[in-house]
Amino acid sequence: MVIHSYSVFAFGYSGNSSHFLPMAYLWTSQKRKLDVGWCIRYIKRVCFDACGSPFSPEFVMMDADNAQYNACAPEVPHATVLMCWFHVTKNVWKHAIVNRVSFEDTRIVFEDLYDMHYAPQTEFKVVKH
Repeated sequence: MVIHSYSVFAFGYSGNSSHFLPMAYLWTSQKRKLDVGWCIRYIKRVCFDACGSPFSPEFVMMDADNAQYNACAPEVPHATVLMCWFHVTKNVWKHAIVNRVSFEDTRIVFEDLYDMHYAPQTEFKVVKH
């Protein structure tokens, strides 16, 4: 997210209900590994101070951005990095339009995407094929 030329990072929690609950919004003047890393370390410190437990997410969702990925790797090394679902679907839609994919074929692609997205991890490989 960008507001007045500043990158905005939203940190939050998403449980089994699939609802995102914002915890913090951080603004940076530049989207560099150094800046993103500072944001993550700040959140880790606040979580520990407020809750007494370390910030150790199982999953991290982000845009396809090298600075975000490179900052997350050392700060939350055990987290699985996921692509932002909104941006994935937006890019699939964009490529379907640019490549003049028929509406029916686009519908089928999105149906398959959603099947994979909502498949339990144990069934993902079966749904993927």
